[in-house]
Amino acid sequence: MNWSYIFKHWSCTLLLGSTISALVYGFESLSPSEISKSLVWFLIYLIFSIIYSIPTLIVYFLAFYMLSNMKIDIMWIKFILILITVTGITLTTLLYDPNTLEKLTMYYALSAIVSGILFRLKRA
Repeated sequence: MNWSYIFKHWSCTLLLGSTISALVYGFESLSPSEISKSLVWFLIYLIFSIIYSIPTLIVYFLAFYMLSNMKIDIMWIKFILILITVTGITLTTLLYDPNTLEKLTMYYALSAIVSGILFRLKRA
């Protein structure tokens, strides 16, 4: 299977999740100063997302390697990988700050689901 799927899915999830989080933060009050601060928040969300996603990425790599050696339908493999990502996002936000669990999990999980479905996974 193509390993580029992992990097596309991971980077798109982080970029899209950080963008959604920053936009929601910037547009909550609709003041120009808050909207300009959303760029700073985007960078902060992106940096912390990269750092905190590393354990999930390692599990994702291992699962991808194991699943690529099995004769399982591509759709099931994508489902399992997306499920691993959403589970990792949920566990990470639980460890980080349970109070932000709903919002951050929702933004990043939605990003993971959308990007996981959009990118093509094919056998080599």
